[in-house]
Amino acid sequence: MSTDKFIVNEIVKVNRQMVLGIHEQYDKIDSVFGRRIAVIEGKVDAIEKELGVLGKELREQYYSLGRKLDLIELQLVKQNNKE
Repeated sequence: MSTDKFIVNEIVKVNRQMVLGIHEQYDKIDSVFGRRIAVIEGKVDAIEKELGVLGKELREQYYSLGRKLDLIELQLVKQNNKE
C-alpha cells in the first residue's frame, strides 16, 4: 500500500511539474506574440496616419491642379475673345 501511495505521489509530482512547464512555455509564447502584436499594431497605426496625410496632400494637389486648369482655360478664353 505504501508503495502504491509513493507511486501515485510521484506521478502527481511529475504531472504538476509538466503542467507548470506547459504554463511557463505558454506564458513565454504569449508574451513574445503579445510584444510582436503590439509592435505590428504600432506600425499599422503609423502607416494609417501616413496614408491619411498622403491622401490629404493628394486631394490638395488635385484641387490645386483643377484650379490651375480653370485659370488656364479662362486665359485661353480671354485670348480668343481678344483675337
